[in-house]
Amino acid sequence: MPTPSQSVYELRRIKNSTDRSLREALKIYFQNVDPLIRTNTNEIIHWLDRYNEKFQDRFYIVALHLNDSMIGYGQFTYFKEEKLVFIDYMAIEKNSRKNNTFYEFVDKVKDFFINEDVEYNYIVTEVGYYKDGKELTEVGRNLIRLLKMTGFGVIKMNYFQPMLGKKNYETEIGGVLMIYTENGSKTLKLETFLQIIDTIYYKNYKRWYDDFLNEQEQLEYGSRLLELRERIRLFAKKKPEIEINGYVHLTPVNLAPTPSSNYIRLAKVLSVFIIFTILSVGIGGLVLWLRKKYNIDGSYISFISVCSLVIIIFISRVFYKNKNESISGVIEKIFNIFN
Repeated sequence: MPTPSQSVYELRRIKNSTDRSLREALKIYFQNVDPLIRTNTNEIIHWLDRYNEKFQDRFYIVALHLNDSMIGYGQFTYFKEEKLVFIDYMAIEKNSRKNNTFYEFVDKVKDFFINEDVEYNYIVTEVGYYKDGKELTEVGRNLIRLLKMTGFGVIKMNYFQPMLGKKNYETEIGGVLMIYTENGSKTLKLETFLQIIDTIYYKNYKRWYDDFLNEQEQLEYGSRLLELRERIRLFAKKKPEIEINGYVHLTPVNLAPTPSSNYIRLAKVLSVFIIFTILSVGIGGLVLWLRKKYNIDGSYISFISVCSLVIIIFISRVFYKNKNESISGVIEKIFNIFN
């Protein structure tokens, strides 16, 4: 038995709904998780009894104990094929939130994975922007700081937490995706990042809610996940690697470009406009001079204009890394600046 001065932390798994400690654990969960990110407790009970029978992946609920008193609730899923652990919730009773309690909780979770023979490459969790959809709350900021001090990093890419089931529109919020890597990597390949998104969206969220939605609702929910996934992909498509650590933003995430990207886009547009204006005026002046000076036929003037345009396009190719790019590719890049 620990002495009064000792603090002994222990993590105990709750395996099914008949476990007498489940009610107390769910009470801690309900009282310490914000409603905008809180899953219905009936759904949790439903999957606690069924998930591990229905899927090869593993669903876990654990309770954190301090000297035999329950003070915390943890919920996470292990996706075997992807070697990914997704932490849904880690809630600590308000009166037990001492400086080291969270660190003890995270360490006990990592030890739990070892004891359960969970071979993972990544542990991932969400932190939502749920203060008027504008900023992280102070709780969210503190959570990010705590997670970073336990080895987690921020994935520097826009992220959206999907809606929690049918018609819970307020629960679809922007957020920060945090990751713990076994090798301490500071980057993720784009393909790995998108695989993580797909695992969270389709193996975590959609799989979870399919049992509570009819066929039409399942299609609608899946379509919305696809829209969110495509938004994230659009942000990430030009980055072969995604950085880990630091805040990606402290403002709402959306499809609108940031002010800095607006300035870059404007500079590109102005540059292209100025270059083509100068070239057009130069060619036009040359054509008029030739026609006046030598009385050249209009067909020859057209031929000279086309040749000049082709020369301009070939010259513009020197500004691109791929010297074998087709003329149509160069033209496409020029027009993409305006899109």
